[in-house]
Amino acid sequence: MKPKILLILFSLVLLFGCSNNDDGLTDGVETFILRPETKIVAPPQGSGNNVTFTEGDKIVFHYSLQRPENPDRSDDELTENIVFEIDSNLNTFDYSNQELIPLLTYYFESCFCLHEVVEIISGHVSGQKINETKWNLTLILNISLQGSTITKNISGDFLSL
Repeated sequence: MKPKILLILFSLVLLFGCSNNDDGLTDGVETFILRPETKIVAPPQGSGNNVTFTEGDKIVFHYSLQRPENPDRSDDELTENIVFEIDSNLNTFDYSNQELIPLLTYYFESCFCLHEVVEIISGHVSGQKINETKWNLTLILNISLQGSTITKNISGDFLSL
């Protein structure tokens, strides 16, 4: 009888204690920001600083995913960011792999942690202008982080602030 009870308890622990998400968190809150008349200021190589923006003649797209706080951890807040810029005279675009380099395509995290800004050179971005304040984009980006590659599949409407 004891082995049967132990097997049931073990099964319940596996059923309710495991998650499909490696970090145990839900996806979080996504934002899709369109920044007209802006340009990206890339940080110096290896500085670990975030990407910043300044007034310019480009359109900057800024995707962020704010992960929810884990109540069991202190200072675990994390926001993932992807940014890139295009010429402001475009109405549609479609770029892949090495074509991403001139777009200043970057991934970085905002958190209480050591992080780096990663230039993205593998993947695909495409978009279509809906109106002056809205673009519809699809991003499939391969990001090299600490010896492994993660793929981000993002699609949505980017809105002007």
